Amino acid sequence: MMKLVAILITTGLISTVHADLTNTLSKQIDPLVAKHDLNGNGKIDVNERKPYLHELSRQRREEAKAFAAQQPVLTPQERIFYRPPRLTPELIQQYDTNHNGKLDFDERLNMAHAAAEAAKAEFRRFDVNQDGKLDQEEMKAVHQAQQAEREERLSGSRQSRNSTVNLRGLSVRYLAMLY
Repeated sequence: MMKLVAILITTGLISTVHADLTNTLSKQIDPLVAKHDLNGNGKIDVNERKPYLHELSRQRREEAKAFAAQQPVLTPQERIFYRPPRLTPELIQQYDTNHNGKLDFDERLNMAHAAAEAAKAEFRRFDVNQDGKLDQEEMKAVHQAQQAEREERLSGSRQSRNSTVNLRGLSVRYLAMLY
C-alpha cells in the first residue's frame, strides 16, 4: 500500500485521484449540486447559483406542499386543543428514527400526527355526550380547565420570582449548559 501511494505521489496521479474522488463524493452527497455544477469543480459558482437556487426552492416548495397534504385534519373544535410541539432535544430524540440528529419529513409528519391525536383525545375528554361537538356546558368546562391551567402556570412563575437565587447552583447550571 505504501509503494502505491509513493508511486501515485511521484507520478502526480494523486491529485487526479483526489479530484476524481472528491467529484464522485460530491455527486453522491448532493445530486442537485452535481446537476448544476457545470464546470465539475464540486461547487456551485456564481454563474451556477441562480439555476441551482431556483431548483432548490422549487424542491422545497414541493416538500412543503406534500407535508401540508399529509398533515392531520382537525375539526375547528378539535383545533382548540392542538398544541404544536416544542422542539426540545428530548422530543427530537424521541421522533428521530434514523438517529441523524434531525427531524426528516416523515419524522416531522409522525410528530404532527401524534400532536393531532393528543388534541383529538383531549377533545373527546370534554365531549361528554360524544356527539362530536362541544355544546355550551362542555365549552364552559374547557374554559374553566384552561383558566385553571393558566393560573397554575402563573402561580409557579410567581413562586420562582419570590424565591432566593442560589448563585453557586446557578453558575453550575449555567456552566453545564455551556458544555
